[in-house]
Amino acid sequence: MYAIPKPRRSATDDYDAARKLRRSKVVKSRLEAVRERVLEAYVEYDKKRGLPSLVSELNLDVETADALLKNYRLTYVGNSLDSIRGDLMASTLHGLCPMCGRGEVWTLDHYLPKESYPEFSLLPINLVPACWSCNHFKAKLTESLAGARFFHTYYDSLPTMPILKAAIVFDQGSFDAVFDVNPVLPDETLHNASFQFEKLRLSRLYKLASKVELVERYHAVDNAYGSGGAEEVAYLARMEARQLRESFGDHYWKVALYEGIAGSHDFCDGGYRLL
Repeated sequence: MYAIPKPRRSATDDYDAARKLRRSKVVKSRLEAVRERVLEAYVEYDKKRGLPSLVSELNLDVETADALLKNYRLTYVGNSLDSIRGDLMASTLHGLCPMCGRGEVWTLDHYLPKESYPEFSLLPINLVPACWSCNHFKAKLTESLAGARFFHTYYDSLPTMPILKAAIVFDQGSFDAVFDVNPVLPDETLHNASFQFEKLRLSRLYKLASKVELVERYHAVDNAYGSGGAEEVAYLARMEARQLRESFGDHYWKVALYEGIAGSHDFCDGGYRLL
């Protein structure tokens, strides 16, 4: 998980470009008729930071809603406004999904779903670069009944303390890296992080990714154990976590993984051989 600076594109210019690109005169007319309302909604979205509990849906007729919704197709690769997609994808950290920090970004998620908020279907600050998995599981969700919501990558300031924690758990001759949300986070952050962690199935995602990571690093771990035993393996894990934190930030899943390894004496003292 990580934050991205807000897009600097002109949402007004993008809307006007989309209106001109639509072939149907009827659609052009509908988009022109609703233009001022949509642009006012853009300002309101930014003022309210995209919060689903604060941003109201426009009361639109079915035809106008459909016209707005289909503007989004212009962002598809090879279409006239695909620069929106390109700019947003390029803003990510090493091409990683800001929602999980694991998957490769190749989709755009509508933070407020376009089916409910067609007026924001083309709004850059409502379009979050995401991997297929996160986009699929988030789907049309906005918030829970208890008010928990997904982090908004353009607006939310993440805490300095890590969001993720990992532990190496042994059971019946094998082990898993078990991830969870850091329980000492501030209440609101913990509430939202737990919601996002659950809805995006991040526990399973990180566990499977950890298996691959540790298989790939097996020989490095084994060499460390051969040269200095458990202490050397723990040192290797701490150094790996430090380097990854510098490159990817405090909330990167591999940082939590290697800190969990460093804290597991059983893993460091030969337990890694159960891979």
